[in-house]
Amino acid sequence: MESDTLNYNSDKIEVIYYFDKDLDLCPVKKYLKQYTFKPKDKHKQRDRKIKILADIHARIKYIRDNKGIAVLPIARPLHGYSFSEIKKTKDKNTVIRILWFYEEGKIVLLDAFEKPSHYTKNREKCEVEKNYKRANKYYNKFKLNPKSYEEYK
Repeated sequence: MESDTLNYNSDKIEVIYYFDKDLDLCPVKKYLKQYTFKPKDKHKQRDRKIKILADIHARIKYIRDNKGIAVLPIARPLHGYSFSEIKKTKDKNTVIRILWFYEEGKIVLLDAFEKPSHYTKNREKCEVEKNYKRANKYYNKFKLNPKSYEEYK
């Protein structure tokens, strides 16, 4: 994997994981850990995990290469929030969402979760809204302590 910092006329854009001190973890890093393949994984499982991680990394890199601007279809700003989302189809019924924002040369990866590709119940929509509110809490905590992060690798 190449370096996650790029130079743009002396401006550096760094990708970082938000670190929550109360939880003692990086929510996105924790989410992505499920795609780390294990020796017991079958070949097909391993390939699927690698493909998902590679695609997510490519999307994050694309945003970084575009100076932190959310560009459809890779990412989009979320109405009513100060962050954007990356959407990645996991399978025909599930979408992975990674919530992030750009500020002062940093792309901050806040949170990640899965949602149904199509809502069938109002409960599912409420669950997604809960995830947005949790990410908004992370956003506010980061704004209060902008050194609370780990490097994206």
